[in-house]
Amino acid sequence: MHFVRFKNIIPEFGALLYLAKEYFESEEIKPYIEKTVSALASIGKPRPAPPKADADTPIFIAQAKAAKKILELAEQIAPTDMTVLLTGPTGAGKDQLAKYIHWYSGRKGKLVPVNCAAIPETMVESELFGYSKGAYTGADDNKPGLIELAEKGTLCLNEIAETPLNFQVKILDFLESKTIRPVGSTQFKEVDVRIIAATNQDLQACMMKGKFRSDLYYRLKQIEISIPPLSERGEDIPELARHFLKEKGFGFSDDGNANKFEELCVVLSARDWPGNIRELENYLKVQSSISGNNLTGLLEQVTDLSPSDSDFLLDILNETNWNQSEAARRLNLTEGGLRYRMSKLGIVRPSDK
Repeated sequence: MHFVRFKNIIPEFGALLYLAKEYFESEEIKPYIEKTVSALASIGKPRPAPPKADADTPIFIAQAKAAKKILELAEQIAPTDMTVLLTGPTGAGKDQLAKYIHWYSGRKGKLVPVNCAAIPETMVESELFGYSKGAYTGADDNKPGLIELAEKGTLCLNEIAETPLNFQVKILDFLESKTIRPVGSTQFKEVDVRIIAATNQDLQACMMKGKFRSDLYYRLKQIEISIPPLSERGEDIPELARHFLKEKGFGFSDDGNANKFEELCVVLSARDWPGNIRELENYLKVQSSISGNNLTGLLEQVTDLSPSDSDFLLDILNETNWNQSEAARRLNLTEGGLRYRMSKLGIVRPSDK
């Protein structure tokens, strides 16, 4: 595999090399891992330098290994023009990652988010492509569509699985031609727009049901990034909590007590978060307000939890021969979260009694 001789053929070469490295690592193909690492080193920095950060810079918190991998991939592909498909459960951070990719790309235009499910089927063409004056009754002036508003920027198509087939056809046509024609116009316009699509649904299952076009699916997923649920990113919870409580302006003060904050994180890690990061954020916002915006009050407020049933937890511990690492993995908890639940339920290893 002689990667280096092709390094100047396409701008996406570095990103493709990185994807190849990820694949070879996942398959443990050591000779090719070494070749891709060497090739990445030969073309300079593995990742481009980010734009200058400011108060509006989006943050994607990544302490868990899976989240760090996602962030690294996002930074690799951000400067390219490749379309990106973001998948993952509701509230896992797809919107935030789309913002981060757009910011890291250095594109001068805006990020234009679109709730695809909210566009009426009869208005798809005019919403996407705009319309010309006189195109129909009430069209008193030219109006740019959503794609044109994202010129030199990024169009983020949220809830892409909820779109009707005619919407999918229009997006596919744009991806192929990079041109638009406003309703009522005979002129085509070239538009420089990068597409990011996001969904919490299984698009392959949607294709099997005839609800999503396979050609659009493969066109969108030049790069696919799957964001895992918060239950698989337990290491991210402390940093997310710190971010939401301090940097989001909730008026929270940690009272200078690191031990209490650590205890709070253990409690939070012991909980299930089916709504993922969004649920954690809303929960902390409400609880910090109720508790008077101080750490002591907040800790007292959130420790009133409803732990898993004692018998169920004991069954898991017995099945794993009281291996707390394995029991925590099966329960989608951190080890600290498991110990917290054991303490709350008065569960002690038989040999320790």
